[in-house]
Amino acid sequence: MTLALALAMGAGAPALAQDAPAAAQDPNGAPVDAAPQPPQTLQVLDGKLKVVIPAGFTETEFPSDPATPEVAGKIYLNRATMQAIIVIDVPVDLAVGDDDAFTLGAMAAGFQSQQQEAVPSFKKTGDGAFKVGGIGVFQLDASSRLSGRPAELTALFAASGKKVVTFSAYTLAQEKARHPGLIEALKRGMSAG
Repeated sequence: MTLALALAMGAGAPALAQDAPAAAQDPNGAPVDAAPQPPQTLQVLDGKLKVVIPAGFTETEFPSDPATPEVAGKIYLNRATMQAIIVIDVPVDLAVGDDDAFTLGAMAAGFQSQQQEAVPSFKKTGDGAFKVGGIGVFQLDASSRLSGRPAELTALFAASGKKVVTFSAYTLAQEKARHPGLIEALKRGMSAG
């Protein structure tokens, strides 16, 4: 996949966000609690960045797309807190630096453009940047939708070498008070590999 295509796709996360499963419910409509899951550590960007997925999230099936077989990803759901984390790892043709502001900005712009097209109510609420060791991370905050329901969204973008990665963290609107804690936990759980 070319860098331009990956950036235009926003690293693939928006389309998957629309297809992510809704939280499981019992016949009365109440969320079903799964057994508590311990924290899980992911290595992305060829091992240069480690990210701890907080306790309580369960990995679910990642929908494959025959049109983009090179795109890899994981979906984590926490049904009790009505939150989802979608991780998309995409190879690109041209190598990029570990803290390339242009690449990170282009990834965020592509993601935002695709979200606005897919979710008419999408609204950017903020952005920022930080570093994990030598890896630059761009953060975009927004109000969006998950499985058709209003949600808070924070997307984190990073790139290194011939890989780009997007972490899209969603919290359904009725649990939005939990969203800042999820983002802080993800950021605290990031470390240079």
